[in-house]
This record gives sequence, C-alpha cells and structure tokens, in this order.
Amino acid sequence: MLDVFMDVYLKTLIKYQILLSVIMISLFAIPLSAQTLEDGLVRESKDKVAPAPSRRDAPLPQGSKVSEGEKIDDIGVRGMRRVEAESIITRILSRVGQPLSLDTLSKDIKRIYKLGFFEDIQVDATKTAEGKVILTFIVTEKPAIVGLKYKGNEEITEEDISDVVNLRVNQVLNIEDVKSNAEKIRALYAEKGYFLAEVDYKIQRKKATPFEATIVFNINEFSKVEVKKITILGNKNIPDEDLKNIMATREGDWGSFLTEFGSFKEEAFELDTRRITAFYYNEGYVDIKVKRPTVRLSRDKHYIYITIQLDEGKQYQLRSMDIQGDLITTKKETMALVKKSEIGKRFSYGKMREDAEVIRASFLDAGYAYANVNPLIRKDAEGALFIDVLMDIQKGNKVYFGRIDVVGNRATRDKVIRRELKIFEGELYSSKNIQRSIARVRRLGLFEKVDITTKRGAQDDLINARVEVSERPTGTLQFGFGLSSIENWIINGSVSENNLLGRGQSLNLSAQISAIRTIFNLSFSEPWFLDSKWQMSASAFNFDVQETDFTRTSRGGSLTFGYPINDFLGISDDLVLALTYKIENVTLRPG
Repeated sequence: MLDVFMDVYLKTLIKYQILLSVIMISLFAIPLSAQTLEDGLVRESKDKVAPAPSRRDAPLPQGSKVSEGEKIDDIGVRGMRRVEAESIITRILSRVGQPLSLDTLSKDIKRIYKLGFFEDIQVDATKTAEGKVILTFIVTEKPAIVGLKYKGNEEITEEDISDVVNLRVNQVLNIEDVKSNAEKIRALYAEKGYFLAEVDYKIQRKKATPFEATIVFNINEFSKVEVKKITILGNKNIPDEDLKNIMATREGDWGSFLTEFGSFKEEAFELDTRRITAFYYNEGYVDIKVKRPTVRLSRDKHYIYITIQLDEGKQYQLRSMDIQGDLITTKKETMALVKKSEIGKRFSYGKMREDAEVIRASFLDAGYAYANVNPLIRKDAEGALFIDVLMDIQKGNKVYFGRIDVVGNRATRDKVIRRELKIFEGELYSSKNIQRSIARVRRLGLFEKVDITTKRGAQDDLINARVEVSERPTGTLQFGFGLSSIENWIINGSVSENNLLGRGQSLNLSAQISAIRTIFNLSFSEPWFLDSKWQMSASAFNFDVQETDFTRTSRGGSLTFGYPINDFLGISDDLVLALTYKIENVTLRPG
C-alpha cells in the first residue's frame, strides 16, 4: 500500500514539473542538492561522523535515517565562508519543532538560491543516537571576484573601459552581471566607432583558491568603421545637404581624425531617422515616411555605406486653429497666446507644439498642475492640402503644494535654500515660481546643480516638491611670493569663504606685504540680515604705502544696507536699493 502511494505521489509531482527535493520514505535519509531537485533523483548521506556545529566545514552528524513527518530538533548550516548562517536560517520555512516536510524543503532550497550567493545547495537529515533530528543545509558559495582583466584593448584605455563596467572586487560572481558588462564594453566600442568589435569573457579559478575568481574580458577590436557615403533617395523638395546637416551621423572626410565625422553609432543613427521625420513635419510634410535604412559594409570591413529612402508626400498649409475643452479665461484671451503658428502659412508641427506648451504653461501657473493640451490635427476631408488644428484642453483640478523637501545640502543649512524659494507649502501650484526658485538658488553660487521635481501628494489636490542640490567648493586659499626691483620682495595671500558655517554668508581676508607697502582688507556680507530681506555688508581696511617723499596711511571701513524693491516695481528680477556709509582716516607723514 505504501509503495502504491509513493508511486502516485511521484507521478503527480513530475506531471506538474515541480522540482523534487528528495524522494523519501521512512526507510531513507534526506540528502538534497540542486541536481536532485532537477533530476528527481535520490542520494543517500554516507560516512557521517560526529557533529561539530561551530565549524563552517564541520562533518555532518552521525546517526540513522529520518522519516518524513518527524519533528525537527535542530537546524544547522555548513559550507558558508562569507555569508552568515543566520541569513540562511531566517530565509527558510523549516523550523525547529515542526514536522519534516519534503515540500517545505523544496521551497527552502529555492528561497536560498534566490539569495544569489550559492552555486549548490544540499540538505541532510539525520537522527542522532540520542533521538534528535538534525537538519543541515550544505551550501557551496559562489566565488568572489578578486580581479578584473582586459585583453586586446589597444584603442580604448583600461580606464575608459572601467568607467562603464560596474563589476567590483569582492563582489559575488554572477554570470548574468558578467554578460551584461561584456555588452557594455561592446557598446562602448560601438560608440567610439568600432562597430565590429567583439567582447568575450573567461572566468579563471584556481584549485588552491576555488572561492576566488578573476574575470578576463577578451576584446577583439577589429578596425574602426568609417561612414563613407550617405545616400538619400526620394527627397524631391528638400536637398540632401539640408537633411544631412541635421543628422548626427556624418560622412568621413580628411578632418575626421579631429572630429566625430565618419563615426557610426547605432543609437545616434536611429535618432537621425526621427530627426528627418521631425524636420519634414516642421516643413508641412505630415505624410512623410522614412523607410528602414540599409547599411552596407565594405568587403574590407573598413567602410559603411548608408542608404535612406523617403516618401515625402505633399506639403500642407494651416487653414485654421481653434480650442475646446476647459478654459480659465475667455476663448479670445486663450487664443491670443498662440503666436508661432500662422494661419494661411506652411503648417509646422514644431510651432504648433510650442503654442500648445504656452497655453499649458498658463494653466500650470494658475494652479492646474495636471493640465493637458492635446493638439488634434485634421486634414481636409476633400483631399485639399489644408490642415485644421483643434487644441483640446483638460485642465483638471487646482493643486496646492504639499511637502517641500530639500536634499543634497550637506554643508549648507536648509533655510539658506528655502528662503530663496518662491514656492511655499499650502500655496497654489505655479510652474513659473518653480523656475524662479531654481534661478534664485543657482544665483547663490553655492551649488553645481539645482533641480526641482514634483510628485503627486497624499491627496489629489496636493503635489509634493523635491529641491535637489549638489554643492560645490565655496572656499579659496591663495598665497604668493615675489621679487621686485622697486619693492624688493612681495608677499600676498587671501582666504575667502562664500558659505560661512553653511549660513550663506561671505567672509574675505586679503593681505599684501612688501618693503614699501602693507595692505589688509577684511569684508563680510550677510544676504539675509537677521533672517529678513535686508542685506548687510561690512568691510575694514588698512593701507600703509611708502611713496618717494612721504608715507600714506589709510584706515577705515564701510557699512552697507540694501533692500530688494522688485516686488514694489512688479518685476521678477531682483533689484536692490542700497545705502553705504564709509569712514576713512588718512595720514601723511614725510620721509
């Protein structure tokens, strides 16, 4: 009866292609591996010795075979070197105190494999002389990458190749990652004009250190391929030169060694066909068809000949333009925003899109962050060469700024950035104010990059903004020494910091000392005095200069306060009205 049950059980599993961990009855022990899972084979554990659970390579426990359903008393892991045993124990479904299950063990092996660290996994189940059931997972880790080598690269440096390869030393070896990086190297060669380059890889492992691997990329560069000739067919109304001038792919010439002319890049060439289509659209040829280009390689594999065939169609004129949908002003005011497209003139897809964006921008500035303007193009029904455009507007709901986050500022305090923003939490969304905010933060001169992105908030009427900056060095230190026939020797130096303590304040100190002069300058500026819109700057100086017949000493300083008046004048650019008080004491001494 037991034999009949096991036969039905096995046939059912094989029918549905379930990977078998073990075929076990109460007379068998339970050893599992990747191979037994795939083949449905049974393999018994042999030559078991006394346990040594504290060692990663400890032998398996000694005992008798285990039956399915017996309670698990202990779970161990053997074979790990870099991976912690705990990361495996927490991954599996088998638990101490639960009955031993073949189905659960099969799932456990799959779950451990998904960690991506192991080449092989086996399972051993043993009942010790004391009656304890010990379940042991025996793993073989994938090797770690200990080196990356490149062979055959003569035209592209190893440094340039390393820039595109994302494999790193001590990373766990993954074949898919290696294949992906081989393709990245090939793409780099194609970008540089080596269209025929081949990249293969080899994994080197030594018997003495089987857990270490060196990846060797073998590169066959072949000759650099040059675009010899580009032939355009079917362009009756637009000259070859006009089309070739908009293409990134160019024919090679005598100066190709100084330019990119003659290089063939697949991605760039695919964009070229789109550029040609867009060019014709802007010229009113809305029926343009660019057929699949042919690329022919010369017999010596040094040159490429490209043929592009077109079907231009007819040129259309713009007969009318109208709007429909949601309006926030009168139809006349909205149509007044259309300035690029001209009725009765050649239709231009690009100008139409520009007008659509201007209309959309007016909605964005009014708080409709999700407004959409979709130009609908309709050809004349009777076949005349006229086009009618209908701007279909969906404004959506008004949206307000929710959370505004500032990220990327390590040294600069948040308030230095936030006080320059023209967008505020709880206020109506405005695309124009976003652009003004970007410009104002850039104007600080503290950041290499300033970007503001938006994302839908927790509610439909909220939108969150993310202000991302990348800081640049703001301090300078200079020192110099020189000799002069007049001043004998000269020492000068300066130190400045344009983001003092991350507050956006500027502090500058400069000095120049020689045999006949001593000059000191100290200046400080605060763009937001006492966190108000008032601007303050102060300076102090000391000049001591020895002329031919007298010595001139000048000491003093200045204090300046300013206030932006652009809001009063209704202009967007900052215009500051400033008042400066300067005091100076000059002394002349003979000799």
